[in-house]
Amino acid sequence: MKNKFCSNCGEKLDEGQNICPNCKKEIIKVKEKNTLKTILDIIRYIIGSILILISIGGLIEGSWYAIISIICGFSLFPFIYRNCLNKYIPNIKLIKALQVVIPLILFVTFIMAIPDENNTYNNTSNENNYSEEKENNNSTQPKELTESEKMVLKLSTLMDSKLVIDSGDYVKGDVPAGEYAFIRFGSGQYYSEEDEAGNIIDNENFDSFGYVKVHEAGDISTRGILVNVTAFEQIGVKSAKELYEILNEKTDWNQSGIYKVGIDIEAGRYTLESLGSGYYAILTGPVGNNDIVDNDNFNGKATVTIKNGQYLQLSRAKFSE
Repeated sequence: MKNKFCSNCGEKLDEGQNICPNCKKEIIKVKEKNTLKTILDIIRYIIGSILILISIGGLIEGSWYAIISIICGFSLFPFIYRNCLNKYIPNIKLIKALQVVIPLILFVTFIMAIPDENNTYNNTSNENNYSEEKENNNSTQPKELTESEKMVLKLSTLMDSKLVIDSGDYVKGDVPAGEYAFIRFGSGQYYSEEDEAGNIIDNENFDSFGYVKVHEAGDISTRGILVNVTAFEQIGVKSAKELYEILNEKTDWNQSGIYKVGIDIEAGRYTLESLGSGYYAILTGPVGNNDIVDNDNFNGKATVTIKNGQYLQLSRAKFSE
């Protein structure tokens, strides 16, 4: 007769004993025990394999937490604890406990390591909402106007009173008589006034700015802005030169134009320098109401002396004191 031993405590048993006299545990028949053991092993293999297969996709995508899941899957395989734990842990109860505890610990670690997609989404959503709100706040803030834009607004308020005339064609009476500054603002540079018979009273091409006398004798054609010189104070400028610089964002303009001496430039002696083939003329008044005091075409440099009340016309040239 073969001796039997208790599978729980190892106590030697006599044949026919169903309860261990030492630990009082029921003796499970070998066949029943082996059947249950096989079923549990199969279940552990299935669960472990599923975990490993699921984790392989995450591992390929570079998810580090998939490694924990794979280890957890392998820890469920019966051959792991039979070939490893039995060699180093003699206590059968401890081995049984570890068969449950180790996979459980790894599984919990795996769950905790998975990023919280809802939190991630919420954080991302909050960041996007903050960015959109900031962008909307920036977009709703009033844009700072440039000096040129501010001046355009000032000029537009004087158009109804006809102190400012926009670029266009006008019939007799539309533009009141008087002296106007012609300001080039864009590509247009031509000005003319014709009588009722269609004869040209005066005309001029302005490179930048100048002055014209409106006779109110016929139709007016202007491709620049006409500003009555009496309106300078209302728009906060002292001269046509200053107005031209503001509208066109220029600084210290000293090139082609018609300058009013004492207003745009001071009286005195100036050196002129041609930009190609230059021309200058000293005039007694604005375009349409003047005589020529002196004029000349020149290449290189020339000098002129101008007095208050006169007008200095420059074309393809610049001046310096």
